[in-house]
Amino acid sequence: MRALGTRRLHVLAGIVPSHRRREEYREVYLENLRYAAARAAPYGVTLLVEAINPADMPGYLVRTQAESFEICAAIEKTMSRCSSTSTTCR
Repeated sequence: MRALGTRRLHVLAGIVPSHRRREEYREVYLENLRYAAARAAPYGVTLLVEAINPADMPGYLVRTQAESFEICAAIEKTMSRCSSTSTTCR
């Protein structure tokens, strides 16, 4: 992280295949965020979670601002800083 020279890091959630359960992917995403948060914290890096609406990115895991806030709240209970961002327009 030091080599990147950044204070904020966008952690993409990815697209959930239609035949898979969203909750499984959400749990893996949370695990990955916790892992990244533990490594980012010593450098003062804030992780960014972006919500992307389904019209622009069908199947994207984090679809609403509320979901991104919930994810950040879950991460902040355990460690580090997390911030929610949003992409809602075309």
